[in-house]
Amino acid sequence: MKNFVIEALVKCLPYKIPDERLSEPVRELARVFDLVIEAEDEPEQKKLIGQLKDAICMTLQEDDAWRFRVQWAVEKLNVKKFRLNKSDKYYFRGKSFKVDS
Repeated sequence: MKNFVIEALVKCLPYKIPDERLSEPVRELARVFDLVIEAEDEPEQKKLIGQLKDAICMTLQEDDAWRFRVQWAVEKLNVKKFRLNKSDKYYFRGKSFKVDS
């Protein structure tokens, strides 16, 4: 179901903005999405993450109000609490995602 929803959302996007034309905060988010895509082994997951990247980055690039809200929220994140812990990484190892990259 989520794949269907994401694919439908991506089809609604009027165009794709090249990463180099994105504002600095959105370009940074796009860079992190690229790291996630690179760490993923499953082609379907790579495609899904790429579609999410396109939809989220376009929305944040074109809608300043949302971009500023997301920037504000990210500033509030306590990165130490958000990090993967050892048990998270152990669980992830059984999956198709390279957590040590």
